[in-house]
Amino acid sequence: MARAYQDRPEDRSDSHLSERRQRSLARVRRLARWLDSSVYVPFLRTRVGLDAAIGLLPVVGDFAGVVLSALSVGEAVRLRAPRPVVGRMLRNLGIDFVIGLVPVVGDLADIYWKATTRNLRELENWLDQPPERPRARWPQAVMLGGGVLLAAGLSWWLVDATL
Repeated sequence: MARAYQDRPEDRSDSHLSERRQRSLARVRRLARWLDSSVYVPFLRTRVGLDAAIGLLPVVGDFAGVVLSALSVGEAVRLRAPRPVVGRMLRNLGIDFVIGLVPVVGDLADIYWKATTRNLRELENWLDQPPERPRARWPQAVMLGGGVLLAAGLSWWLVDATL
């Protein structure tokens, strides 16, 4: 899945984008590289990043990974991405968080799911479309984001209460 992004040339032509959008896209690209693909692991034949490393810490690591990955969603909202794009990005984060909570399986899933890279592709695909009147619906985006954070906090509380 993440290979499709890695095979893309780094010198993509973003000249059709405004300077503000180019800077936002560059921030999300850096974030995706650091969180999902900063180090090559030969025996796994893939690249891993900070998300997989901090995901090794039970619950806290997964929560921190989701918070860091949520920065990509924040950039999409700042760029006024349409609700379906923001929704798909939040779905990617939710899947990453929920699967990451499962011991061992979640750690392996963190290596291959790469939510921030998926969100980068969503953002790039939206920005590559011909411009139309983009609008983000802040209340829905805030509610969806709040729901992800609420689920994260609730799961943290449940794990803490059982220990």
